[in-house]
Amino acid sequence: MNQDSNTPNSPDFDEDFLEWEERDDSIPYLTHCIGIFSTYSLSSNFIIIAGSIAGITEHVTMLPVDTVKVLDLLKLSLIYQ
Repeated sequence: MNQDSNTPNSPDFDEDFLEWEERDDSIPYLTHCIGIFSTYSLSSNFIIIAGSIAGITEHVTMLPVDTVKVLDLLKLSLIYQ
């Protein structure tokens, strides 16, 4: 099988070529998505709170940096006009 035969428009396209994970349909989707966390006994509420804290921390730390960067670029664009 050559490399061009695995393009979606090819007549001998093998859909299994794209499969990299096998999922058991008897497991609910949400349980499947957070399955790795359940092996470490983390609750879904803990995961949601941790993600929220990470997002807030990222916004609080990066907003001043981005603001200074944009203002610096604006100054440069006004100087070289």
